[in-house]
Amino acid sequence: MTEVPRTQGEILFEQYLASQCLAFEFEKEHAGKSKRPDYTIAWHGQTIVFDVKDFDRPEKAPTGFVFDPYTRIRERINQGRDKFKDYKDFCCGLVLHNAVQPLVSLHEPDIMLGAMYGDSGVTFPVNTSTAVGDARRKGGRKNHSLFDCWHVCRRDS
Repeated sequence: MTEVPRTQGEILFEQYLASQCLAFEFEKEHAGKSKRPDYTIAWHGQTIVFDVKDFDRPEKAPTGFVFDPYTRIRERINQGRDKFKDYKDFCCGLVLHNAVQPLVSLHEPDIMLGAMYGDSGVTFPVNTSTAVGDARRKGGRKNHSLFDCWHVCRRDS
């Protein structure tokens, strides 16, 4: 079998697994599953599968002033969700790596949490007669995820 070229994110994730002394199988076939996650590891008797998603260099420079920090991240989340659709009986992890997309902020917790669970924001009731809000009663939108864990690959210089 020929060696499959690895992405930069896959290389970094393999280095991370090696640094933790974790053996892995790359693109292992799982019985009854049509798609192969990038990595399979055994951890305390449980099988854990990971898929690595890299962000590619933008085809053209961004223009204008409209910016949604969630769009590109959610695209990768949805790709991972599609890959793991048949793996509900497994512990699934999505690994994200960005070295070239200037508008993808994997290092910002508010953006990552917003991409995973719904746009960041705070809502609270306002009495429209008096225009007084009650900030003690905060709420927000929840979007539950298929993934059991998240990992962002980053190499600090």
